Amino acid sequence: VEIQVKHKGAFSREILLSIPWEECSKDYEKSFVKLRRKIKLPGFRPGKVPKQVLVNQYQSLIEAEFLEHNIQTYYQRALKIEEIEPINKAEVSNVEFKYGQTFTFKTSFDVEPEIILPKLKKNKLNVVKPVYETDE
Repeated sequence: VEIQVKHKGAFSREILLSIPWEECSKDYEKSFVKLRRKIKLPGFRPGKVPKQVLVNQYQSLIEAEFLEHNIQTYYQRALKIEEIEPINKAEVSNVEFKYGQTFTFKTSFDVEPEIILPKLKKNKLNVVKPVYETDE
């Protein structure tokens, strides 16, 4: 997985993810098998439709199933690798996916601002202890 993080202002981040086909092909096949079980075509038993027939008729549906389940997976993996904690839901854009090619997409989100505290060694506080007197 190739991950590029861009800083868009003080609080905004943008991640561009590129996943080579070799890495996402197993996930694509899982989506294919999952969809294959659901589709019923005349002349075939449920779940036994040949792969080429299914690809010819339902290619866009297979790709949509793959994208729906795997964009979030790869996004979460990238956040964990880069050690980023977003504070809002990411906006996904520029999704490019074709069978046998690299899968790329871009996400934009906000992060908490970094607060840098000043060093306190230079600053000294004089603490005055109160003296209590009691009248008897």
